[in-house]
Amino acid sequence: MNRAEIGELMDLVYAQWPQERNAQNIKNLAKLWQAALADMPFELAQRAVIKTMCNPHHGHFFPKVNQIREAALDMVDGQPIPWGEAWQMARDQGYNPKALPPLVAEAMNAIGDSWSWKNETNTTARRAQFRDTYQAMVNQDREQKLLPGALRAELQAANERARLSDGERMGVGGRRRLSGPAVGELAGGVGAGRAGLGSRGAT
Repeated sequence: MNRAEIGELMDLVYAQWPQERNAQNIKNLAKLWQAALADMPFELAQRAVIKTMCNPHHGHFFPKVNQIREAALDMVDGQPIPWGEAWQMARDQGYNPKALPPLVAEAMNAIGDSWSWKNETNTTARRAQFRDTYQAMVNQDREQKLLPGALRAELQAANERARLSDGERMGVGGRRRLSGPAVGELAGGVGAGRAGLGSRGAT
């Protein structure tokens, strides 16, 4: 979004909260939204603002940046697959992880030995292990996607530097993952449904 479009968003919000509109508030909000929302397409940001303002839980209050970005992410990606449904997918398709959604496959790979999942006998322990691993990855994936594009890129670069540094010390090419799912995918838009808010239109 450019400054003019951010101004349109601000007009939309101030129409509902005219008592908040003064020179200082306008200046501060413009700076904040320019830094935190400028990477979003205008049409998506507009729908996210309206969705936030209509939310029955926090729609009575001036919308916050995190609420707007969460609303936008919901419209782009939808809600994450519940862990119970993801677990059933892993059980049904364990022999073919390439047929699974990325985060489900990643959780399986993180636990290991995915080829034996379909015939797993100790399902209680494996189910709990999958739940904790998958949910942590979902939370991390969502946190990454909620970041503005510049911050995602900065995080990607920092993780890459850390991996290279680890590789030099360990002599194995820096294979340690600092953040679970590949941060490069999150920042660079690799993989279905893994990119940031500005990478594709809302569904």
